[in-house]
Amino acid sequence: LAAGKLDFVAGAPAAQPITSDGIVSEVLGETHDVVFARASHPLVKRKKIRISDLQGYTWLVPSDLGEVYETVLETFVDEGVPPPSRLIWCDGTGTGIGLILNHDYLIFVSPEMIASLSVPGLVVRLNVPRPRRRRRLSLWMRANGTLSPAAEALMSDVRLAAQQIV
Repeated sequence: LAAGKLDFVAGAPAAQPITSDGIVSEVLGETHDVVFARASHPLVKRKKIRISDLQGYTWLVPSDLGEVYETVLETFVDEGVPPPSRLIWCDGTGTGIGLILNHDYLIFVSPEMIASLSVPGLVVRLNVPRPRRRRRLSLWMRANGTLSPAAEALMSDVRLAAQQIV
């Protein structure tokens, strides 16, 4: 982006992104990562789920997003519960959803990610208050850059989509 090879970047990082001279950001809204499982998971029907109830299950964790694992780990430590020992490091979205749909695994992700995968009703949010992690839906662009009409139109579409999400 700073080198001028990209017009803008859209994303939803969990951590505050590193800022750079000449780059400006526009926050479009917020979302939160929460725990999901397949609809037939044994915990789905429970009205109240404790962190200790999540400990014995296998968690899918993206290897390229260490902060996801750190958030899960911190949640267990804060509750005085040993962290999950069964992890599958998986960066492939399709593979991850396939695993979730076929096993009693847990995944920590945003509701918007699940909604975008066309699995409504097959993967559901668990009724557990933690872990939870905030994400800011944002755009980044060069402060003094002039965008092409196509980039302006795409940014407009991104802003509209963000309004529908939040």
